Amino acid sequence: MVASEINGADINNPPLINDVINPPLIYDVRITSVGPQSVTGNYTYEPTNMDLAMKLHYIRVVYFFRSQELIKGLTPPMLKESIFTWLGYYYETCGRFRRSEETRRPYIKCNDCGMSLIEAKSEKTVDEWIAMKDSSAHRVLVPDQVIGPELTFSPTTLMQMTFLGCGGIAIGLSWAHVLGDAFSLAQYMNAWAGLMLNIRPIHRPDLSKCQPRSDKFPSPIPAQDGSGPLAMKKVGPVVVWHAIGKSRGDGTEPTVVTIIKKNVETRPTSTRDGLSNSQLVGTVKLDFSVAKADPKHLAALIHDGVVDERAQIVDLEGKEDGTTDFIIYGRNLTLVNWEDVSLYGSIISESSQLFRRWHRGGRGGSSPSWTACGRY
Repeated sequence: MVASEINGADINNPPLINDVINPPLIYDVRITSVGPQSVTGNYTYEPTNMDLAMKLHYIRVVYFFRSQELIKGLTPPMLKESIFTWLGYYYETCGRFRRSEETRRPYIKCNDCGMSLIEAKSEKTVDEWIAMKDSSAHRVLVPDQVIGPELTFSPTTLMQMTFLGCGGIAIGLSWAHVLGDAFSLAQYMNAWAGLMLNIRPIHRPDLSKCQPRSDKFPSPIPAQDGSGPLAMKKVGPVVVWHAIGKSRGDGTEPTVVTIIKKNVETRPTSTRDGLSNSQLVGTVKLDFSVAKADPKHLAALIHDGVVDERAQIVDLEGKEDGTTDFIIYGRNLTLVNWEDVSLYGSIISESSQLFRRWHRGGRGGSSPSWTACGRY
């Protein structure tokens, strides 16, 4: 593990907010590269067409812990040590993208180049970070780098550990959506938490993940009691959509919305540690005014009227061998339901993890869109 110190917080795409605040929110920033504890071998990982359709998108998450000693006897050096074992099971996240010489289709060379691990310090406490009215300040706690322009040198995952003034720690992860969706990201982080609890997988890292994978999607989950159109958890998207329609009311209402959610009972994994982009990506289209619509009708459409667009996306991406660029999040008004993401699977002691924020972003560092998830 080779370390190099970087002055300030200028790491490829510097968090500008850190430069204009005095004193800076974070300081003493260092970057290392951490890979699997054992050599993976000469393998390649072939993303599916759906994976490649997500290549312009990233998910960034920050976890806040009140104490560096997350569980009894676990210190920061031991925290980092556990990463070596963890990455052995998710070795594809440590590879680097290449392009086929014949088709120019991207693939991941599993060469164990590793995850970028950034360490930083902050004088602020956990409570001060959470209390910030401008949540965009949290962007300095997670790497903002994207893949490219040099594919051979660009990591797909970056982690930042920021040691706070109160003795707590903030762990930020930048995740290339091409690796998997939010459900895969949660699975990935929860596996690390299990290792820190000394819950080790009984199987060896599964190299069959390097076999060709398909874009077949399981059937939708049937409706459950309490999950109908007017269930409380469905009201939020309806309110947002209806309010935007009323605020515009000039012929520019969002009559087409993108819906992203989990809709399968068993996620399609070809292996025990498989990552995938299998979340539902669909649309709801209206031929009438959103502002004048009955909210109950909008709720029914969101619940039952979503048209699954994944097959069309996969077909278009496949025709161009993964070179077509799609903007999935934000092209239309996008309603994202990540309620079923296992947010608290990465709690490694009963009172350790306090709060986390999720951010959906795209290439170039688009405006932040954070989702707050807390334990109170």
